[in-house]
Amino acid sequence: MKKKIAGALIIVSLLILLMLILAEISVFEVPSNNKPLNNNDSNDKKEGINVDIINMLKMVDEPLFFNYLETFVNFGHKYTGNENCKKAGEYIFNEFKKMGLDVYFHNWRFIRFKDRNVVATLEGTDPNSDAIFIVCAHYDTVGGSPGANDDGSGIAAMLTIAKIMSQYQFNHTVRFIAFSGHEVGTYGSFAYVKKAYAENENIVCVLNVDMVGNTLENVNKLQIHKTDRTEWISQFTQEIIEKYKEYIEIILEPIPCITGADETSFLLYGYDAVMFHQPHSWYPEFYNHNPGDDISTISFDFLENVTKLLLATTAELANKSIELQIRIISPLEGHLHLFDRFKIKLPGFNLYGKKIRGMTYIRGGFSVKVDISTNEEIDVVYYLIDDGLRLGTDFVNSKPPYETKISRLFLLKRHIKGLHTLSVVVTTTTGKTARDEMDIFLLSLF
Repeated sequence: MKKKIAGALIIVSLLILLMLILAEISVFEVPSNNKPLNNNDSNDKKEGINVDIINMLKMVDEPLFFNYLETFVNFGHKYTGNENCKKAGEYIFNEFKKMGLDVYFHNWRFIRFKDRNVVATLEGTDPNSDAIFIVCAHYDTVGGSPGANDDGSGIAAMLTIAKIMSQYQFNHTVRFIAFSGHEVGTYGSFAYVKKAYAENENIVCVLNVDMVGNTLENVNKLQIHKTDRTEWISQFTQEIIEKYKEYIEIILEPIPCITGADETSFLLYGYDAVMFHQPHSWYPEFYNHNPGDDISTISFDFLENVTKLLLATTAELANKSIELQIRIISPLEGHLHLFDRFKIKLPGFNLYGKKIRGMTYIRGGFSVKVDISTNEEIDVVYYLIDDGLRLGTDFVNSKPPYETKISRLFLLKRHIKGLHTLSVVVTTTTGKTARDEMDIFLLSLF
């Protein structure tokens, strides 16, 4: 009898979701008024220049990343799953292995595509930290393109950073990932993020490096594609430019994250991620997505400065103390929650660009549970919808667990349905603040 009820619930739930998808409703767009999420202590004083990082920056030179880029380009076009793509993945794997990193192939399959990501890890030394910082790029290309800029430049920068950082130790774990499946729908990164989320990985920050090989500007201008919640990464990167200005010549240009590149896969599952990208990437001078994207289009001075910036940013992040962090652990991303009793893991759907791959659907009342990491005394935890409607102020000066229940009646009285942003904010008695948020879709209660 229980199996029949569970089966009926699954069928009904999937039918509801199918009706929503077919309706092509516009409310799936992520709200633009979200506040930035900064899991780090915003009151940290600016630290002095790190001598080890200066030494690392001096190790970045053209012969190093030129060799990576030239080898990558020589594999030819690397369409997801083809033989050249496989060879390029093996090359990246072997280079990570030479660095002494823990490396593995992450195999994935999605609809008619299957391939593998290359994942390398530099373990952190702090036994009390489970924080992970990611630098990533994609190694597949469109058909017919050798992909020197898109995204051989990102691969060369990432390998250079990994090689240099592998010679040092850092407090937190740093992961370097070469994704495939980007050009056909960011399937590789989406598969990886789903796995990471299911394994409860504490991914604090993702730096996606995609097309950083050239610029038409008279100066080295680099875009950072960000959301409101990842404003802290943009600000931190700008601080790195100012701190190491004698070694890094970059002008950072923050712009809204609208590309739907691999960083979006992380954002959809609640992780903070940005993309670094050159300006004017679609100008014909850069031969984007065509056979002309070869090594002759690369400005090595620009690529060197970008690599230095990302190296210094990653190294500083990997040693930065995380004094306060909050994570929403329920509701679960990418699930359908029914009346606070049942949850069904959703497949993600083949909906590239719709921003609903990791959407959380809720019908009826639901519980919000969070995990807070800090050595300080908690003052108060706030539960909010769209940063305006407070759901409760519980656990003042309390101990875990931190949670609250949002009843069906509460939602009915306030006519809350459709797409919303659920936020949880924690403050300590010393004034430190951290927050986490997730997009939820509240299904009609009738």
